Amino acid sequence: MTQIWTNIEAVMKEKQVTAYRL
Repeated sequence: MTQIWTNIEAVMKEKQVTAYRL
């Protein structure tokens, strides 16, 4: 469960960074 949650958090951060770049 922890690994999945960490994966989701990483994806959210990536999306945030991409949106910030755009």
